[in-house]
Amino acid sequence: MSSVQSHTLIKSLLFVPIVVLLTLATVSTIARPSDVQEVAFFCRISDDVPATMVRTPQGELVIIHWNSDQLNESEFTVEELCEQVSQRFQTYYDTGELNYITTGRMNRQLVACVAEREGGACKGLLFTLNSKSKPRLALQRVLRIRVPTEGPINETTGRVYVNFEEYLSGQYSSWLNPFNPLESPGSY
Repeated sequence: MSSVQSHTLIKSLLFVPIVVLLTLATVSTIARPSDVQEVAFFCRISDDVPATMVRTPQGELVIIHWNSDQLNESEFTVEELCEQVSQRFQTYYDTGELNYITTGRMNRQLVACVAEREGGACKGLLFTLNSKSKPRLALQRVLRIRVPTEGPINETTGRVYVNFEEYLSGQYSSWLNPFNPLESPGSY
């Protein structure tokens, strides 16, 4: 074996372990199970009422109790609505579309919907609201939060945008502690 071939062989033998180590380091960084933040939406009975809920690393949170007078009458049972809306939350969350929750109109109905950004248009239906409700107040009551305002609000046209990540992390004032199962939201 010539010295050139020997030198090339040594280089390639040194190169292979480096590539293997880099590959293993990359795979272990990507596939580290402790970094996975599982978020799951589901329907469960809470305070004797069907509720759309979310499970996060911080615990379980009731998003909607399906007895609110702020929600629209429907041809579906509250159990069916709970299942359908829980699945919508999951789909929008999984696809990265659940950035903001706001209100709008779809098919001439007042709705709660997802928006890409604050001030953005409705991109997907979450659930319908009572048409006699003031949209801003209705959404806050359904989600059991208070959203601060800047200046006077026109309740018929003013829209509220709820940042969903902030909602999940408890950054909005609440009418109750959503992580405390002993507190009941009652019917808003």
